[in-house]
Amino acid sequence: MNYLQSIRRENLVYILLNITLVIGGYFFLRYAYGVTDALPFTHEVILIILGSIITILITALLLNKQTEV
Repeated sequence: MNYLQSIRRENLVYILLNITLVIGGYFFLRYAYGVTDALPFTHEVILIILGSIITILITALLLNKQTEV
């Protein structure tokens, strides 16, 4: 029983860290997008970074789900 509780606690810590990272990253990218209003090319770079991060997260989730089965 203690083993299951430690796994759940560890998962909870990872979930909270991920949520914090996603929220912090969102606000950083939103700030960076707003700061780069003068240069449209930098908007594209910020959007490329955001798209890459989302693609990596979706791929990681799908691979994790695939290995569970």
